[in-house]
Amino acid sequence: MNFLARAVTPAVMLAMALVLAGCGADFKPGTYADGGLSYHFGEDGKGAMSGGVPGTPAFTYEVRGDQIRVQFGPDPGRAFTQVDKHTIERWDGRRFVLQSE
Repeated sequence: MNFLARAVTPAVMLAMALVLAGCGADFKPGTYADGGLSYHFGEDGKGAMSGGVPGTPAFTYEVRGDQIRVQFGPDPGRAFTQVDKHTIERWDGRRFVLQSE
């Protein structure tokens, strides 16, 4: 292996890791709503849905790039996609907007 290959590979890998770590950095925890239904994403990776169903179902979530993976209890989980800084789209195409920051 030549010097350039040895020197560039770790640098490229580090750059890729930093870029991937920064993905999802635009996601802002808070309440996203569409009028009748809302999802509250807390700073701690936990959240709750309100409206549309009885009670306030709790969930956990994890941001992976532009995907926000939510899991309700033993459910295998679903993903929202971040459309822009203030909008997420649910797995069924329904969009939710971040309420006042």
